[in-house]
Amino acid sequence: MSRNGYELALFDLDGTLADTAADVHYSMNLLRKELGMREISLTEAKKSIGPGPELFVKCLTDNRAHLDLKETISRFREIYFGNLLNQTQLFSGMMEVVQKLFSRDVSLMVVTNKPSRFANRIVEELQLGPYFEAVISAEDVKKRKPAPEPILKAMELADLPADKTLMIGDTEYDIRSAVNAGVDVCAAGYGYSPKSKLRHFKPTYFVDHPREILSIWS
Repeated sequence: MSRNGYELALFDLDGTLADTAADVHYSMNLLRKELGMREISLTEAKKSIGPGPELFVKCLTDNRAHLDLKETISRFREIYFGNLLNQTQLFSGMMEVVQKLFSRDVSLMVVTNKPSRFANRIVEELQLGPYFEAVISAEDVKKRKPAPEPILKAMELADLPADKTLMIGDTEYDIRSAVNAGVDVCAAGYGYSPKSKLRHFKPTYFVDHPREILSIWS
């Protein structure tokens, strides 16, 4: 138990639990090649991870109006599913964080805007399944982060109130979702968003490395 009494830890997936950017980047460039577009850098790809499919596709396709949104998303997902775990791995120290929180009887859940078939496969393949009670993904709610619904759903599943809950994520969407749900939030400065941008949203905690998350419970 932490000095703040958190009994439920909610982790974003991309950029927080796992470094998925290389596989997203590779898949984006495969699709862009199909569409006759230039390759983008890993830095450019990271900027698109997290917000949701509409904004993602705008970044993916340089906001080209003639492209069908649904078809483009569908094709990207087909490509990405075939390259989902080529390079994706947990951030350094993250398994230690997960295991120690689990040993302290902290309930753990993933709260992500990623589609469920991707999120669940990543969680299982990275050996996180035994530690996490649930994976709340895009299909599990009507409104994704930054709406509060994913976090509220997690609290309902855990039967725990807001003051016992901590959201951990690397984007403004995680922070805004936490604020909207009335829970504290830890910004993952090691993830995909600029640190200055995260600090602008005044998270409850800020960490530069996954292991620093444990200090919240010390």
